Amino acid sequence: MDEVKLNHIKNLIKKYGVKSKTLVNNERPFLKVESYKVELNNGKTIYRDRLVKNSGRGSGCACVVVPILDNGEVLLIAQPRVFTELGAQLDFPAGYLDSNEDHKAAALRELEEETGYRASEIKEVAYYYQDEGIGDARNKVYIARGLKKVSEGKLDEDEYLETLTVKVEDIKELIDLGYLASAGARIAYCELMLEKLGKGE
Repeated sequence: MDEVKLNHIKNLIKKYGVKSKTLVNNERPFLKVESYKVELNNGKTIYRDRLVKNSGRGSGCACVVVPILDNGEVLLIAQPRVFTELGAQLDFPAGYLDSNEDHKAAALRELEEETGYRASEIKEVAYYYQDEGIGDARNKVYIARGLKKVSEGKLDEDEYLETLTVKVEDIKELIDLGYLASAGARIAYCELMLEKLGKGE
């Protein structure tokens, strides 16, 4: 990756990093915990806690979108990720499903809200469970093409992010540097590489 682009990314990570954190007690309940007694087919009984995300808004399932521009570059976002080592991360556009929304609709919505781009082609390439030991959220990964800029995006009230473009061949370096470290982003990158291999690129 060229030095100018890398310095820009370092500055974005710094910009969206954490200045301070203060523990507040459940002022905005996004999560709830349900406790279960589970009887297994082998006759054993176990106890498990289920973490329910996005309480009251949807299923807790999420989507990740790899947006590929016509020039072959990929759109990423820089945003605060306050519990990570760096306090901020690069990622692909992603988000939770709203109530009664399917994964594909959520992927298209999140792409447009976070980047201002609309896709004419979107393809599901993978699914994964994010926290299968404590939850049932099934997340899906999409690759989006035919992108057209239609707006400046529409972020939630407490959502702060910035878009940037990178070459596909530079993504591995961003992973190695720890700037692109979420499970969803790494799975999305692997699927992108598998697709390119399948096309002989």
